[in-house]
Amino acid sequence: RDEPFVDVVSKLAADVVTALNRTTAAPKVSDAVDHNLGGTVTEFIFNNCDYEIGTGQKPWCGALLSFTIRYQTDPFDMFSYEA
Repeated sequence: RDEPFVDVVSKLAADVVTALNRTTAAPKVSDAVDHNLGGTVTEFIFNNCDYEIGTGQKPWCGALLSFTIRYQTDPFDMFSYEA
């Protein structure tokens, strides 16, 4: 309750964007940025951020982020990104 929820949401969103631009082996802010996520992504675009603030006895806040992710894959191999 020390900070306005909108400021908390901004920090949450920044943390998500930072984490998504790092490899899973090196996710810290001080680690090198990996914009193509190990070669699987050709473009990773942050579109926007919106917030939700809950009220009542236990107020909460959350961030909704939107990204556009473009992959380069063989269009004839439907198992390219099979888990």
